[in-house]
This record gives sequence, C-alpha cells and structure tokens, in this order.
Amino acid sequence: MKILFFYTSYRQVKEFDYQARFLERCPQLVDWADMLWFCNNIALPHSILEEKLAAMPFRKKTLIHKDVNQGGYARGQFEVLASQEDVTSEYDFVIHLHPDIFVARESDLVSLLKTFEETNIGFLVSRIFGNADPSFATDFFIYRPKFVPHRFFLDYLKYDTSIKTPLEQVLYRNIHDSETPYAEFTRFILGKYHRDIDQMGLWHEHQLNRIELFLRHPLLRYAYTAHRCILHNPRLTAGITRDYLLRSLRKQPQDSILKLLSVT
Repeated sequence: MKILFFYTSYRQVKEFDYQARFLERCPQLVDWADMLWFCNNIALPHSILEEKLAAMPFRKKTLIHKDVNQGGYARGQFEVLASQEDVTSEYDFVIHLHPDIFVARESDLVSLLKTFEETNIGFLVSRIFGNADPSFATDFFIYRPKFVPHRFFLDYLKYDTSIKTPLEQVLYRNIHDSETPYAEFTRFILGKYHRDIDQMGLWHEHQLNRIELFLRHPLLRYAYTAHRCILHNPRLTAGITRDYLLRSLRKQPQDSILKLLSVT
C-alpha cells in the first residue's frame, strides 16, 4: 500500500513540532507513507519550514514552498491539491490534512485504509456540521487518485467563482456532481465537531497548550477544557450539558460529555 500524507498550510508552522511527536506513535502509517508539505505562504522563512520538515519521521518527505493560490483562504487548499495531480497519481491513498489535525491513534485509520484498499472508492469523507448538512469535512479527507476525475479539485471554478459557498459544501457537491464513488467514516457521533480526539483517532486542535498537556498525560487536556469552557463560558457549558442529559434520557448515542465540552 502506497500512501501520501499531504499537508496543505498557510500560516501554521509550530504545529509540525507536535505532528512529529504524534507520528512517532504511528509506526504503521509512517512505514507505509511518504510526506508532502505544500506551504503557499512565501512570507514565511524557508529555513524554518525545512527545520520542521527534518523532524518529521517519514523516510521520504518533500516541501514545496510557493504561492499557487488564486482562490484565497477559502479555496487555497483545492488549488494546491490540483497543482500536484501528477505527483499524487502514483499513490494508492492520499491523506489530505491540515497541520492542526493530529493522528492521536493510528489503529482505526489503518483499518479504514485496509478496508477500502481493494475497492473503487474515490473518496473517504466525514461530516462535521451535522449528519444532515450537505457537506464533507475538508480539514481531513482521503482520496484515491486513480478513481478521482482529472482536474477534480479545480472544478469548483465551474460554479463557485463568487467564493461564497463553504468549501465543505463544494467538496460534497463536486463528489456528487462528478459521480465519484465515496464512502463515509464517522469522526463525531453526532456529526458535529468538537476539539478532542474523535472516533477515528484524529484530533483537530487549535490550542497547542492543550496538546502539550495531553503529551504529558492524556487526562491533563481536560484541565484546559475546564478552564476554557466550564469556568469561562458557563452559559455554553450549561447548554451543552442540558443537551447531553436530554440525549442520555432518550438513550441516543453521543460523544462523552468531556469531549462535547471541548468545543473552543
């Protein structure tokens, strides 16, 4: 199985210090995968990016540091992915992720890749805005280049030149309009994101202090949850707790209360 970890970024750099530490705990993925990091912010010092790249545990790793972005913040990652279509074509799976998506547990992701290795599925996608919303997450998704139409990631230009449609809905619409085979995997039981380790072992976290606490001891991250949500946003805490209790009474599946409170 030939895999590419494809990071697209603009301003995120410090996150790669933690990427390296998490990936050291993912021996199977590191053994299977190469790495490509495309940073389209040419204002960042190239030497710093090279330093971060050197610490990543992949055997083959590449940094591309140039601006190919004509779509602004909202579309930059699609234009980067489109620009590397020839490079990605040699891989069985391309795992696209942002630098603040950490693989905290590799087992479920490894199982997912094995499950779909012998299929014609073009995309493996998940929901983050609710299970009924016509959108797929763009912070993390997996695609299989040989089953994805040519110039797929530039197709948003056909109907979305105003750049008003959320990119998650663009991905959803592109997949359906192109009739590309896809499968969904669950990250959040309710289909809505929280800032904690999800069902796939992924963690989208903006607060790097929380990451640091986790790496000291996994339970310490909830001290940050208590500080940021419970103590400083009691109204939000009350609302989340109320909804959690109501779902519990109805015996509806849901994430743990500590995960649901980790939303900021």
